[in-house]
Amino acid sequence: MAQDEKRETADTAFFESQLQAIITKATSPASFATLSIEQRKYLFALILAAIVPADGRVREVEMKNLLHHLAEKYHMQAKALERAAALVSSPATAPDTAKRLAGRMPDFLSIDDRCAMVGALWEIALCDKELHDNEEQLIFEIADQAGVPRKKVAELQARAAARMNA
Repeated sequence: MAQDEKRETADTAFFESQLQAIITKATSPASFATLSIEQRKYLFALILAAIVPADGRVREVEMKNLLHHLAEKYHMQAKALERAAALVSSPATAPDTAKRLAGRMPDFLSIDDRCAMVGALWEIALCDKELHDNEEQLIFEIADQAGVPRKKVAELQARAAARMNA
């Protein structure tokens, strides 16, 4: 194995172990305040990344949309975006993990911030001009866990659909 490949494998293993530690910490009561800003960004990235493979496929347009949201809304830089892209195929990005993390969101995020996150999920899910049942179900489950009212989730879906069709 070449030196660069060894380093990349080690980086990936380190990142996965760090991510698991962040997830464990974030799902404990009152622990979000102890996370660094970068750790918080990875939690948002993990929740958003869960929607990309929800339909059983990872499409390039969905990846671009995910990375756009993370760069623009969460101000993630290049190396962090690379790691966030890796979350899409990571076992850490299981829907159950995303839902569990979303369940902690009401403790530390305003309703407006939680709604923005759900809106981003809709935009990522709809950017390929298709909405798969699994994507829709996952977004509603994440929103339920995050304490976003169903009426608001439907409004956010309609807004995202309108933006995608414009």
